[in-house]
Amino acid sequence: MGEPPLVGWLLTALGTATGVLCAVRSGARAAADRYARRTARAEAAMGMGMALMAAPGLAPRTGVWGPLALGVLFAGLAVRASLFARGEAHRLHHTVDAAAMTYMAALMAPPIGGGGMAGMDGMDGMRHGGHASMGLPLVDLALLAYYTLYVLRVGARLVPAPAAACTTPGPGRGGADDTSPRAWQGPAVGLACRLSLAMGMLAMVLAM
Repeated sequence: MGEPPLVGWLLTALGTATGVLCAVRSGARAAADRYARRTARAEAAMGMGMALMAAPGLAPRTGVWGPLALGVLFAGLAVRASLFARGEAHRLHHTVDAAAMTYMAALMAPPIGGGGMAGMDGMDGMRHGGHASMGLPLVDLALLAYYTLYVLRVGARLVPAPAAACTTPGPGRGGADDTSPRAWQGPAVGLACRLSLAMGMLAMVLAM
């Protein structure tokens, strides 16, 4: 993308950390909890895909095949999320996430016969290579508004969590010092994963 290399590496680290956390969560879910495992796996794939998109200098080395592979991956995730959405807000959010990344992957692709402009770094080159903008301005503005509101909403939902953790637990009920393997698998961790992905998406939209 057009962001400075430091920002690109920070986004890569954020996406990788989120992807690893979600992958570990998906493997640690109870065997019967297939729904939660699918959600965590989808978020893991999104995090790793974001890391690949943002890594400075990586996409240009892949030519047209890198953006194509990412586009196919994210389009598949968008279709899958929409099929399993069943009205759940976070599933619909996964659909928006995957569709937005498909859109960005299309912008990554070098123009046919457009020598030298490839990958995310090619996005910045597009600005100087005769293209009026990175993408469709209305789509960019819609994504910017959506992710800004999403980050604010989910962030506000997570703010009370530390205060709740400070309450003194009853005997055997666990609390802030709970070392149970499930202590980090609760809904707040899932929200934190989605929040980190949304923050990364917001940064990438701003860089377009």
